[in-house]
Formats: sequence, C-alpha cells, structure tokens
Amino acid sequence: MAIAAGGIAPEYSILLTGSVVAGIAGGATPAAFVIAAIGMFAFGIVMAGLSRHVSAAGGLYSFVRRGLGRDVGYLVGWFYLGIGVVVTPATFISSAFLLQNFFAAAAPDVNWLSSSWVPWAIVLTPIVLFAAYRGVEISARLLLVLAALGVSSVVLFDLIILIKGGKDGIAWSSLSPFSLHGISVGTLLLAVGLAITCLAGSEGAVFMAEEAHDPRRTVPRAIMGTMTLVVVFYVLTSLAVTTGLGTTKTSGWGLLGADVVSGLSKTYLVSWYGTYLLAIVAIAGITGALAFTNYLARLIFEWGRDGHLPRMLGRTHRVHQTPHAALGAIAVMSIIGYACSFVLTGGTAADGLVAFSWMYTVDAVLIALVYPTVAIAGAVVGLRAKAGLLTSIIAPVVTVALIGLSIKSQFFPLPPSPYRGAVLFGLGWIVAGVLVRLATRRNDTGDDPTGEELALEPDDGIERLPA
Repeated sequence: MAIAAGGIAPEYSILLTGSVVAGIAGGATPAAFVIAAIGMFAFGIVMAGLSRHVSAAGGLYSFVRRGLGRDVGYLVGWFYLGIGVVVTPATFISSAFLLQNFFAAAAPDVNWLSSSWVPWAIVLTPIVLFAAYRGVEISARLLLVLAALGVSSVVLFDLIILIKGGKDGIAWSSLSPFSLHGISVGTLLLAVGLAITCLAGSEGAVFMAEEAHDPRRTVPRAIMGTMTLVVVFYVLTSLAVTTGLGTTKTSGWGLLGADVVSGLSKTYLVSWYGTYLLAIVAIAGITGALAFTNYLARLIFEWGRDGHLPRMLGRTHRVHQTPHAALGAIAVMSIIGYACSFVLTGGTAADGLVAFSWMYTVDAVLIALVYPTVAIAGAVVGLRAKAGLLTSIIAPVVTVALIGLSIKSQFFPLPPSPYRGAVLFGLGWIVAGVLVRLATRRNDTGDDPTGEELALEPDDGIERLPA
C-alpha cells in the first residue's frame, strides 16, 4: 500500500494535476473525479484478479505476457518503459519547481533558493535513488510517514472549508455528472481522462509481488485498499476546493494553481497554511518519485532478467539485494531528461511546469494503451481460470470503455503546440516498439526463467528479489 499510494502521490496529484482538471471541468470537477473513480475501480478489480495468478517483478508486463502472449507483453513492457523515460525526470522536475514556489513564498529575499529548478532536481535525485538502493523496506517506511503527513494536512484543509460551507454552501451539485455547470459532455470526458492520470500509479503494488511474503493475498488488498482511500481523498478535496471557490469560479484553480491553495488558506484557515501546503505538495512529489523509482527499477530488472535489455540490468546487489544496475539506468534517464528540459524550456518554475506537462502528455498517450490492454489480459486470464463475471467481463469492459472515451476526447483533435509534439512523441515510441519487437522477436525463445509465479529453486542461478 505504501508503494502504491506513494506512486499515486495523492496530495501532489490533486493539487497539481487536479488544478489542470479544474481548468477544464470548472464546477463539474468533482463529477470528473467520480466518473474517473468508476473506471479506475474497475481497473483495480482487473489488477487484483490478475495478481492472484501472476506474481513477478515485471508487474503489468508480466500480467499481459501471461494473458495475451509474449509479443503483446513485450509491447506493454516497452510502453511502460517509455512512461518511465518521461515520468521519472518529470516527477523530479515537478518536485523541484514546487520547492521553488515554496521558497519564493517562504523566503522571497533569498533568490538563489527559487531561481531555478535544476539544482533542486540534482539534489533530490541521488537522495531518492539512495533510499531505493538501500532496500524497499526503507522506501516503504519513508513513504508511509510522508504520505500520512501530506494526506492528513490536506484533509484538514478540506474539512475546515466544508465545515465553514464556502460562499454558497457546500457544492453538492458538483458531484453529479448530470450537472455540467456550463461545459459540454466532450469537455467533461476530457477532464475525466486527465483525472484518470491522477489515479495512475495504483499499479505500483503489483511490481512488488516478488518481494511480498504472500502476494496472492496482500497485493490484491493493497490495490483495492489504496484505490478506495485515494478516491475518497480526491472527491473530498475537489469538493472542498469547488465549495471554497464557488462552482462558477472553480476553473480559476487551473489558471492560478498554487495561488488558489494560498488564497483559500487565507480565507478559511490562516495565511501560513497555504505556504505549508506548498511544502507538503513538494514533499509529495518526492514520495511519488521514490515510489515510481522502486517499481520502474523492478520492470527494468525483469526485462534484463528476460533478456529484452542487457542482462547486467537483471542483477541484484550482493548486500542490499536491490536492482542496483536498474537504478543506475534510471539515474542516467533522469539526467538526460533534465538536460533536454532545461535546454528546450528553461530553468524557471513556469518553465519546469511546461516541461512537466509535456512529459505527462506523453505519459497519457502510453497509459491510454497500457491500461486497456491489461484489462483485456485480465478478461482472458479470468475466463481461463473461470473467475466470476465481475472480474472476467464487467470490470474489463468498463475499463476499456471509459478509458477509450477519454482517449477520444484527449487526442481527437490533437492538442495545441507544444503538447501536440508530446502526442506525436508518444505515438513515435509506440511505432518504435513495434519495429524493435519485429527485429528482435527471433531472439525470444518464449522461455520464462522466473515462472512468473515465484516457482524458483534456491540453486537455479537466476537473479531474484528477496521476499
């Protein structure tokens, strides 16, 4: 649960990505999160069902390989590697420019603390990688403490606004998908697609299955437990902000971002609480980076072990038993991402936000293919195993249908520049994956050295992560 919740980074997602949702949906923002929650609960049911049959460090890659074969599994792994290429530096960059915002508010006279996101990214990266290198238990403890602090701080903010009732009372109508508050159905679906990305990361638990003592019991509980807590948190926070601003002014959240949090704190709490929440969101970005680093490293480890990447990436550290070579690859990806972002956009907080948004647009393109494919694999595995109707048919169909509708609204028509380039980059990564697979398919024997179900012998010579 710590890894899954940390990967979602709910306080970070709702106050950063959630503001983008609000800029589109306005007074219907809570409704967008309610609809997104239906799709992600369905996806959670699919993942929980699959995790009862497959327990390997490859996570979603291993799920799809089991259900739809090694070719489709390879492509899903490739897509998720693409997500890692952009999301890893993007998360560090967002934490860095949020720290810029915090110090600009808390220490406006100390310019060097808020002049550029680059130094903060360079400082944060080795800290996160070191925690992941020392072991998943250390990461989990850090994530539990920091996530508890962040979520409780935002919940206090929410409850005080709702208790005071806002200018026009609690905005209950904003929870209804039938009260569009002046936007079209297509615009609402676009907001739903972005709200789904706020819930992305819940799959983090499945990448830890190989290190769990009883994965077929604990991983499904972690997925559904995390999903429930985060959905309640998102709906509560979006309702509180909509109540505080008023349904006619909620779209301003997307225009003003962090200023809205500061303004609501001044109105309903105390002025310093808004500055404190900026620090909380920056810390939450760090927890998101730590969680994502842990499970991306395990996908790279699995691919190295399966021979899709250099085999040295499928090694574990002799003492800490962590995928240290994969963590080194993540460090290289992060540095390349920082360099490209700085050269193409710049070093101010606004520049960092542009780089972050561009990278997350690529993420949205790839996630839009990964999640429905996993849902189809879940249906296949569920039907083979004669699972219930909910797991094998209803949940996969809801996942594919809802994410499919949101894809149409997100990418048809294409977004304006520079985000159009991000969509094209994502599509290019997809085409490259197909070509690479065609070129390397003959080298894939189809053997599965890990058994994808922990069928490992102590002296088989295969690298593994310790339970």
